[in-house]
Amino acid sequence: MHSVLCADAGLAAHIARRPGLRLPGAWDGLEATIAELLAEADDPGEALVRIVGTYGQGHSGAPPGLGFVFPAPERLAVAQLEDIGIDVGTAQRIRSLAVAVRDGQLRFSVGQDREALVAQLSGLVRLGPERAQWIALRVLGDPDACPLPPQLLPAAARWRPWRAYAWLHLGAATSDSPLPET
Repeated sequence: MHSVLCADAGLAAHIARRPGLRLPGAWDGLEATIAELLAEADDPGEALVRIVGTYGQGHSGAPPGLGFVFPAPERLAVAQLEDIGIDVGTAQRIRSLAVAVRDGQLRFSVGQDREALVAQLSGLVRLGPERAQWIALRVLGDPDACPLPPQLLPAAARWRPWRAYAWLHLGAATSDSPLPET
């Protein structure tokens, strides 16, 4: 990976500043995708907390502040999310996603085909290609997932099969946060 990415003079300096940068992960593909669907909400973190607090499963042995497990797709498939302030369109997209996961039409498994997952997320819940690639990067751990806009993908071909790392290095270099926004 290092030799491929450092061959790009524009990336080499970024890599030298952050030599151990790793891909961020996500435990649960359903949760990560719902969080991404909520990203356009006024307060996406609060919306996610409302979903978990209302539909999540209690966990009595959890440390303080971690008393709930993210809702199962079976619960979210029939959840009246509009009742807790989720807009109608987003609520429908979340239910469609939950139904697909519940029924086995959509899965999130390391090693599965990234492009197939991106196509499913784009078609099923109208997630844009960059956001769907971000989910693939986090959930599949795919080092070649590339959350760049489609018009920039040809230029990123030189970073294959490590485009996710290049994207993270470039995003981290232009942001005060440790991870770039999508």
